[in-house]
Amino acid sequence: MSKAKQKMLGIKEKRELQRRTVVEAAAKLFSQKGYAGTSMLDVARALEISRPALYHYFVSKEDVLTTLVKEVTLYLENVGDSLTADGSRDPAETLYEMTRKNVLFILNNTVMFRVVERSENDLPEDIRRLNDRAKRGIYDRFRIAIERGIETGHFRKVDPAVAAFSIIGLCSWSAWWYSPDGRLIPEEIADQVAMMGLESVRASDGKSINLDELRPAIADARKSLERLSNLFGKN
Repeated sequence: MSKAKQKMLGIKEKRELQRRTVVEAAAKLFSQKGYAGTSMLDVARALEISRPALYHYFVSKEDVLTTLVKEVTLYLENVGDSLTADGSRDPAETLYEMTRKNVLFILNNTVMFRVVERSENDLPEDIRRLNDRAKRGIYDRFRIAIERGIETGHFRKVDPAVAAFSIIGLCSWSAWWYSPDGRLIPEEIADQVAMMGLESVRASDGKSINLDELRPAIADARKSLERLSNLFGKN
């Protein structure tokens, strides 16, 4: 690779890194002040740069929000695409991995995910259609994985639509109760939620339930419910 090409790649990588910094700063402000209550000047001040310098990366806060939608919703749709494209793949493995990757991404990007969820009504019409289409795509991938599992006997005969929405809800709600200061790291939480999602549809093998194995999960669920109760109590 020539030095000129290496230099161009370095400039491109630096620009993408700077754009990412702007997106993260804006997402934090959107979360704190609301999308409508945040201006580009607020973002520039948070980054300690001039407004003209900020416009070098984004022309408006709508442009920033559009980037957030693409980084969150479109990414999650692509996760489903990559896992459901191969129809011969084990349905249980597909559903587990899809759920796990969704949760892991959400836990590592909670602020951005919350902002997209809260700001859907503020999206420009074309971006709102893009976001709606991507969300429909996420649902379709989960539904397809569940339908395949039912057809192959891996899953019980549940309503695929209800099951898909329920598991997506498990994934999405993690953004609202997860705490980085908790005792479990994102990977451990993602594993547990993925297993819970899978077990909600997996066909019974006739084995008895081991309550000792379930007790840690029950304890974690109780703590999550207590945290949710406290959150609602503060609102």
